Amino acid sequence: MATRGGLRASPGTLCYDYFLPITDAMSKLRVSIVEFLNTAPLAWGLTEGPLEGRYDLSFAVPSQCAEDLRAGRVDIGVIPVIEYQRTENLVLLPDMAVAAKREVRSILVVAKRPVERVRRFALDCNSRSSTALVRLLCRNHWKIEPEFIEMEPDPGAMLHDADAALLIGDPALRVRLKVDALAGKSPGNESCCGGSDDEQPVPGVDTLFVYDVAQQWREMTGLPCVLAVWAARRGAATPRGAPPTRVEPLGDDDSRGRCARQRRRRQRGEGPSADREAGHRVGPRVDDPEHRAVG
Repeated sequence: MATRGGLRASPGTLCYDYFLPITDAMSKLRVSIVEFLNTAPLAWGLTEGPLEGRYDLSFAVPSQCAEDLRAGRVDIGVIPVIEYQRTENLVLLPDMAVAAKREVRSILVVAKRPVERVRRFALDCNSRSSTALVRLLCRNHWKIEPEFIEMEPDPGAMLHDADAALLIGDPALRVRLKVDALAGKSPGNESCCGGSDDEQPVPGVDTLFVYDVAQQWREMTGLPCVLAVWAARRGAATPRGAPPTRVEPLGDDDSRGRCARQRRRRQRGEGPSADREAGHRVGPRVDDPEHRAVG
């Protein structure tokens, strides 16, 4: 049914409020969206929902989304929260973020030894917010002062050159899903629990220590882990022109499944396990704890 503020879907699906839809006579706003699975719920209404085709969409890694917004190549973007604090003339769009109140599975530290003994740390070069969080965790939670290096998100190469590695987005999910698969094997089985070479979460690493960054952040601060936000260049986002950003969670299996399948059409995913990541781990609605975490 129609509402004064935009479009409202049936219960259990995305609900859009606050902003009027763009008319055909208006030029399309350029919107940059992080290409990882955990942001798919934030973009669902723009890619296949009621606002499909209304905006000029591009997909990139988090650091590139932030750079495109800073350089004026896009008008609105899902950007690392640390870049919102670093970049002038941006406004925060309300109520939506990539934020986690517990483990998130798509931001991991993987290590060849306990993290308290790590001396060299490889950071995913596509990350901004997670890199900042890991540096804080090293100093204040794990009490270490490692050497940091930036690398492409290749877990095998990263752990070849360093004791630990930060992985974000889909590369982290692929590792975590393999870890979970190995953990589910029954003791006593001849193939338990080391797995074949193809089943190893990180090839060539026999013993892997895995830390969920969101969970570690929660243990250190008691606050949710806020990773990315919708932001716009000042003057670009108006009540008439900006995409709706207040949505209800993808509340039913069909919505989550369609969202994950649409995401996998653009970039190969991880099958049914990936479907769960589209709606269960990252909470789209920002409440008071998330606001305190951003501050």
